[in-house]
Amino acid sequence: MGRSQTYNEETDHAEWLVRCTGCGFRRRNPRPDYCQRCGAPLEVELDYGEDLQPEQLFDGCITDLWKYGSLYPVSLSHSVDLSLGEGGTPLVRISKAAQQIGVEEAWCKCDHLNPSGSFKDRSAVVGVAWARERGYPGVICASSGNAAGATATYAARAALPAYVVISSRAPKSKLGVAVAHGAGVFSVAGDFSRAFAATREAAAEVGLANVTTTYVNCYAYEGNKSVAYELCEQIEVVPEWVVVPVGSGPLLYGVWKGFRELRSFGLVDRIPRLLAVQPEGCAPIARAFAAG
Repeated sequence: MGRSQTYNEETDHAEWLVRCTGCGFRRRNPRPDYCQRCGAPLEVELDYGEDLQPEQLFDGCITDLWKYGSLYPVSLSHSVDLSLGEGGTPLVRISKAAQQIGVEEAWCKCDHLNPSGSFKDRSAVVGVAWARERGYPGVICASSGNAAGATATYAARAALPAYVVISSRAPKSKLGVAVAHGAGVFSVAGDFSRAFAATREAAAEVGLANVTTTYVNCYAYEGNKSVAYELCEQIEVVPEWVVVPVGSGPLLYGVWKGFRELRSFGLVDRIPRLLAVQPEGCAPIARAFAAG
């Protein structure tokens, strides 16, 4: 399968081409962070080439997100053993909600049924697989709860130490999964931005893989593409809308990129309209969008 990569036989992993979404600068497999030139998020570039046979990959039989393992920037030989059954979550018709919003059909993707209890498992398992493949001694993330639990879950599965940095304002009740899986939890005074900055600094100084989901680890959030892949197989038509709960937006990005790839494979003829939803109490993207 042709891709934008080379293979290093000594270290037994691929070197992926990564592009800056701001200035367009390209590098081979940089460490997880933002662009060193302009500070914008990075994006993995995958060129699957002519060998890809999507009609065989997308056969309507969904197991878990590793069914699509050849579409992520990790080697399957380093990844599948980490699986706890993440992905492949059910799509449930919600008829009453459809009536309330005035549409013919509405469906809910039940990602709360992932092993650690949230969609964050999709990016966490790919991020931890990438970190283990690259030989990192451990992983670290900034989180307010769900990402912490997901990261700790898959780090434990990979036998890697996990460290979670939280804001002192974060609800401690959301850290139960991370603590149960043995993660070291560190609290930073202030809001999430302080925890986020401390995590980036610690990752750089100590040499840990930063798998924070807020656009820091471009390899990890490739796992979010699996939502689009599964939707394509579960409903067999392109939905008019996909509604996505958004904090900083990597899930929204993953759904968009997944449908973009499906269109390039010739499996869909368009990308659905995407609707990002934020709570009134924490809606910086919605406010920025409304302000133009």
